[in-house]
Amino acid sequence: MFDDSERFDVIEEFSTEEDLRDSINSGRVKIAIEIPKHFSRDIRQGIGSEVLIVVNSANNMFSNPAISSSQEITRTFSAMLGKSQIQLGTRILGNPANGYSSFMLSGLILNGAQIGLMISFAAFFFDESRSNGRIRDLPWKILPYWIFSLTGFMIAIWISTKLFAIPMHGSWIDIAKIGGGFLYFVMGVLSLFSILSPQREMCLQAPMIYIMPGLLFSGLSFPRFDMNSFGAIFSTILPMTYAGESIRDAMLMGSSPEISSMILGGSIPLAISILVLWRRVQCSRENFETV
Repeated sequence: MFDDSERFDVIEEFSTEEDLRDSINSGRVKIAIEIPKHFSRDIRQGIGSEVLIVVNSANNMFSNPAISSSQEITRTFSAMLGKSQIQLGTRILGNPANGYSSFMLSGLILNGAQIGLMISFAAFFFDESRSNGRIRDLPWKILPYWIFSLTGFMIAIWISTKLFAIPMHGSWIDIAKIGGGFLYFVMGVLSLFSILSPQREMCLQAPMIYIMPGLLFSGLSFPRFDMNSFGAIFSTILPMTYAGESIRDAMLMGSSPEISSMILGGSIPLAISILVLWRRVQCSRENFETV
């Protein structure tokens, strides 16, 4: 009945609870059903039985509908059996209270960090690209923005665990990796917007088209697999897509992050920006020598 339901796809069977937990913690499985060993025998004897629903509630968009649909299927199955009743238990992992603070707050902190960078770093890079400074000095000027942004991000995460009681089941090193990779990705994209903007105001306005839809298209709240083609494609170029769920899973489930996509995503636009800046410097020198 679960397999026939439009809500669920049965993808694997497990023989041990450890394998089941590992699959849920990795995010591959969103919900699991633990069926007792003598389930069929007890049903045939008319004494009833029970099943346990194990749910990854790091994302409330999955857990709430999954629990509701599981209860409906179980009630229908019990009605078919007549006297043999099935009792449904639930075990909620990651976010036991199903609270929206644990669900969204870490993503809002990421969003605030990228908005802060947009306001400060984009204008800095625009001014730097129009100055007569040496390109080889640029990394040392960029580094403080990354360091102070990461420091502010880590402080905000720490405050969320103390003031809003957000669970921290992962390591702070993993949180720093996610934050560092995310901020590097954002800075790389902002550098490209800045270098291509004809006016200083434009370098602050244009990134808003890219930055502001991040929460909606990143999969943080609305599942990516249910997006239309445009949403799915657009989400692949957003830093929030790679950091939003990663930091939530690291905090609530203790999952280890994968930051290579964020490093690559930041390196490509940053390299293009430096290449364009280098070319501009070369053209300026050639024009000056001609004059």
